[in-house]
Amino acid sequence: MLLLPIASLLLYTHTLPALAESPGEWVAQAQAAYQQGDLKTARQLISIAQKLDPRNTAVTALMRKIQLEEKKRGPVDSIEKRLRAVILPRVQFQDAPLAQALEALKQQVAIASENKVTLSIVAQLPPSLLQSKTISLDLTAVPASEALRYVAALAGAAVVYDPFAVVLKPASPAGAPPNSPAASRPSAVPGTEPPQ
Repeated sequence: MLLLPIASLLLYTHTLPALAESPGEWVAQAQAAYQQGDLKTARQLISIAQKLDPRNTAVTALMRKIQLEEKKRGPVDSIEKRLRAVILPRVQFQDAPLAQALEALKQQVAIASENKVTLSIVAQLPPSLLQSKTISLDLTAVPASEALRYVAALAGAAVVYDPFAVVLKPASPAGAPPNSPAASRPSAVPGTEPPQ
C-alpha cells in the first residue's frame, strides 16, 4: 500500500510547485500565520521549510519563536477541543450586530454544555465593527468552535485560542503572502464567494 502515500505526496507537491523548491515562501507563510496567532499552522509551515533547508537561520529563528510562544501559551488546544465537543442545536442570526451574535454564542455554549464550558471572548476589534457589522447565519447541529469560526469569518476576523479566552482579531489576508493559506483559503461560509 505504498502507492497511496506516494499519490498523496505527488498531489500535494503538484498543487504547490513553486513552494516545493525553496523554504523562503514557506517561511513567509509561517511568519504570517505566527503574526496572526495561528501557531499550529505556523509550526506546520515552518516544519516544511526546515525539511527543505535545515541550516537556514530564518527557519531556525522562527521555529524557536514558535516554540517559545507555545510554551508561554500553555495548553491552548484544550479550549478549542472543549468548544469542538459542544454541539449547538441551532445557531440562527438575521442581521444581528456582531456584539449581539457573540453574546448569543456565549449563552448557547453555556446552555448546550449545561454550564460545563464557558466561552470567554476577547474581541480585539474596533468598537464600531462590533456594533455596525451585522451577521446573518443559520446553522444546525454545529460544534461551537465552528459556529464561532463562521461568525468571525463573516465579520472579517480571525479566531485565536489563548490559554484562558478566545481572541477575535482582524483577519489580515491582504497582508499575507499571495500563496498563504489566509490568502488562498476559500470563503468560510459554504455557498458564498470570497471578495475579488
